[in-house]
Amino acid sequence: MIKTSIIIPVYNTAPYIEECLDSVFCQTQKEIEVIAIDDGSTDDSWNVLMKMKEKYPGLILVRQTHQCQGAARNKGVEMAKGEYIYFLDSDDYILRDTLETCYQCAVGNKLDMVLFDAFSFWDSDGRAPVEPNEYDRHGLVKDKMLYSGVEFMEKYHEGPFIPSPCLIYCSARFLEKYHMRFLEKIYFEDNEYYCKLMVLADRIMYIPKMFYQRRCRSGSTTGGRFGLEKAKDYVETVRRMADLRTLRGGAGWHVIKGISMDLLMHLAYLCWENGLYREENLLPKWILDTEKQILGAPAEGVEGVKDICHMKILCGYFPFGDLCEEKQRIHVRYRQLLTRVFQNLPLSNAGCKVAIYGCGNYTERFMGLYREYIGDIQADLIFLDSYTGNDTSTYMGFPVYNVKIIKEEMVDYILVSSPRYEKEMCGTVYGLCGDKIPVVSLYGKLGICL
Repeated sequence: MIKTSIIIPVYNTAPYIEECLDSVFCQTQKEIEVIAIDDGSTDDSWNVLMKMKEKYPGLILVRQTHQCQGAARNKGVEMAKGEYIYFLDSDDYILRDTLETCYQCAVGNKLDMVLFDAFSFWDSDGRAPVEPNEYDRHGLVKDKMLYSGVEFMEKYHEGPFIPSPCLIYCSARFLEKYHMRFLEKIYFEDNEYYCKLMVLADRIMYIPKMFYQRRCRSGSTTGGRFGLEKAKDYVETVRRMADLRTLRGGAGWHVIKGISMDLLMHLAYLCWENGLYREENLLPKWILDTEKQILGAPAEGVEGVKDICHMKILCGYFPFGDLCEEKQRIHVRYRQLLTRVFQNLPLSNAGCKVAIYGCGNYTERFMGLYREYIGDIQADLIFLDSYTGNDTSTYMGFPVYNVKIIKEEMVDYILVSSPRYEKEMCGTVYGLCGDKIPVVSLYGKLGICL
């Protein structure tokens, strides 16, 4: 009986193949099959694979024309005979007990998937760790509960974690039930695949171990130059993610929508950073049209403050003269929606005691827009800060107090104003005051992205 099929797409990774395959054949789990698909490599990868087959006669080799990683993985899935399937990139490797640990967890709990993390290291710097490690979420996930994929996404997607199929140990029966396949002949297919998996999975668990050893190098898909072809593939991947809106009746769509919008923002930045708008003047339109597809509406039909803020920030990466009419419509809607939110804040209520917790750049931009769209503050306003001492200080003409001295009689409302530290700040207020003072987070609850 084959417990695990390991599928390894190979493309121009000759220096790393031996370490990768050694890590697989040295696993404590021995009931495995290993399928390596050479995806049209132009270096010495195929010759290295042939030599490794002499070392490991059970190694299954396939050679195909270059069709990108998704097609290679799909070929492996069609050939696989194991109870569980695991994808491994040929320039990386796994720890010795990875497969056995995941298998025991999956079988013992009848899981569709087991999730785990990666240790990321620089190939060119003596395997020094990459910081921050965006493939590690052990500090975020605090329990070992059984979840559905949607439940896990909803609870733990927040944060800088980057999804990868190499961090998923998956039931072959589950993959076949939903005919799960990767997008082919395209880069960045992982994102769409991950989102589909999470929506469809009913039973998953997470193991807080960095089983996967991820090599960061300049020649990889993620580490190489970001050119026009990759930008087009990025757009296409996000467009295909928009098709997941109706998957399982829209379960988890609000999370996938957020992932998609983050990807588009990153794409807009990468295109700016690499000067791609000069190479293809239609790029801004493609990106903005994809954003509208994700949101399901043009600017004038957008109802969420966070959505219109995102659209406005996205356009900030485009060349100055591009999409002028679109940008104007976005700005008009941006002002309408922010004005509506600002009007409902207690800042316009004379005699109301309001504290804004946070004295950084975000607060400064917020105050500027509030005055532009609404006018002067009418409430009795103070600011709170975690680092202010006992000395009297001011911020924008208002007094600043250390949050530790806050008492129920001092304020009627607290507005938390910091996208980066919002959760910690809300936790601080709750620890000091419980639920005695209403707390409103400007970024998270109201969606004000500035």
